[in-house]
Amino acid sequence: MSGSKKPTRKPSTKGRSAAATLRSTSGAGFDFEDRIAAWQLVKTLAGEKMPGVDGIATKLQAQVSSLGWRMDDLLLTGEHDGVTRRLAISAKGNQQVSASSLPSDFVERAWEHWRDPQGPFDPHTDGLALVTIGSNSDFDEAWREVKNACSGADKAIALSRIRATPRQARVFDSVQKTGAVSKGSDDETIALIRCLHILPTDLQLAYSETENQALAHCRRLLVSGDVADADDLWQRLINIATDVRLTKGTVTIHSLLSQLRGKFELVHHPDYARDWETLANITADYTARIRTELPSGYAVPRLADTATLQKAVAENAVTVVFGESGAGKSALVKSVLDGAFPSFTQVWLGPEELKTALSAARRSSLPLRHALAEILNATVRPANVLVLDSAERIEPTEFVVLRKMLQSIVPGGAETGADAWRVVIVTQPQGWDEESILAGQHAQLVELKPISIGEAKVALAKSPALSWLVGHEETIAALTNLRTLSWVVKAGAALGTNATGLASHTAIADRLWKYWTQDRPDVQAMMMRLAHREASFERSFALTDLAPPDTVTFAQRPRELPLRLNERSNRIEFEHDLAADWSRFQYLKQISNDTAQWAALASNPLWTNALRMLGQFLLRQPSPLGTGWDVARRSSAE
Repeated sequence: MSGSKKPTRKPSTKGRSAAATLRSTSGAGFDFEDRIAAWQLVKTLAGEKMPGVDGIATKLQAQVSSLGWRMDDLLLTGEHDGVTRRLAISAKGNQQVSASSLPSDFVERAWEHWRDPQGPFDPHTDGLALVTIGSNSDFDEAWREVKNACSGADKAIALSRIRATPRQARVFDSVQKTGAVSKGSDDETIALIRCLHILPTDLQLAYSETENQALAHCRRLLVSGDVADADDLWQRLINIATDVRLTKGTVTIHSLLSQLRGKFELVHHPDYARDWETLANITADYTARIRTELPSGYAVPRLADTATLQKAVAENAVTVVFGESGAGKSALVKSVLDGAFPSFTQVWLGPEELKTALSAARRSSLPLRHALAEILNATVRPANVLVLDSAERIEPTEFVVLRKMLQSIVPGGAETGADAWRVVIVTQPQGWDEESILAGQHAQLVELKPISIGEAKVALAKSPALSWLVGHEETIAALTNLRTLSWVVKAGAALGTNATGLASHTAIADRLWKYWTQDRPDVQAMMMRLAHREASFERSFALTDLAPPDTVTFAQRPRELPLRLNERSNRIEFEHDLAADWSRFQYLKQISNDTAQWAALASNPLWTNALRMLGQFLLRQPSPLGTGWDVARRSSAE
């Protein structure tokens, strides 16, 4: 096809005296233009295709002659099948067309675009539109037939059909010629007509069906569906369109949503509705497994920690909650968000869900259609919080893309302002790389320490089967870890009524290990193997990846075992990070005499807690040389 484009284009002002600036005057013509822009914004929010071209608009610009567009009133930009598509609109506050012709000014500018290989217009993807007030039934009929004929592949048949009808031939000639001068060949004219779109409206008329349609769209965009709210939304969109014309020049779908969500309760954009449903399901699955009270039903108050975290979330865009595994970090975050910020939309992602969501190749398995940052920025809620749980387990390979995502949704990263998002990062101290993830963004740090001995005593006193433990100070001191306390309360009477030997963290871990596994070697071996794999950032395990003996063992596992099947993903997961740590501790006990072997694991932060427990265990093991730890030190020095 002639008139093809060169690969590189530069903005052109050919045929114009000067690049137009944003218009700062008012009048009926500009009001019409603003209403056309508002109508296109309504269609954008509703997820409708751009008129005449494939693709849903993601951006609207006004007065774009400085970008080389001769149809310069409005420019819609969208995407279809990964290809950018644009529609340049000339908005005219009168009828413009006659019974048998298009206006010559519109046609002249269309041919200028066609003839300018350095201009922005691409005939393969873009369209040129004339929006008018009112319609001409004779023209509409003829133009419809001409467009239909030109859309076919056989140009000879198209031309013969057009020439067979005098009115169609005159419409065709009004595009091909100016007066007696031909602007292009038959083939070129057919190709150009494919790119031209005449869009009559009745905006500004005493009764406007187009405006009624716009208001009906607005009702469907609102959760309430209220008529008065729809009127307010329509007027707000007109005001935004005016602002774009007078000052800003551009509005994107994301900036449009940011201007609306503070006042209007909108439904999700159709492009993102399924993605938001997926994130809601992931969040519901994730938070359902976070216990905010002990198995006895008692919730440790933690009033000071609650107040500190509540203040941090309220005043900061990014909050980092850190503490040892089992300290109750996730439970506290959930309690604070549910209690103090009930209007916030919560999105919770663990390391595995985050890794999948950040991957363009894998996100469809969740399923997510769009990039995570794009989805989050398309929120229709004024207040939202993203919780990244177990952040110490995020693989270093994810840091770059995670950092970009966080900068996209909280670009300031400091005190909260108009941003729709807050971020709460939950992590253990080891393995947390603040600079790599936040890259200088300010974050408020909240340290969560173990509960007090007094709080542990109160919690045990609430459990009839374990109230006898209140008088055993050494055991109580080992139960200030909230997750350990929860497991002990859950085990209850099964632990017996004798605190002898339960004077340390490792001793309690050993007693619970026997309770969980029922002293079955096959169950213990499976737990240690999975914990070893988990330390390689393999957060969960596909059922089909288990060795056949482990599949049988898992199917026949004791019900107390802190290992669960996630039915949404058909993957096996540890109930809590601490369960994996304790299983790795049991693995380390097997190789406690091989200091070089277990010392080599110290570089991996996911082995830190288990190695610390091994050290505590060895300090309590008698040896002719002192303790097991003394033996290990001498072995490493040799």
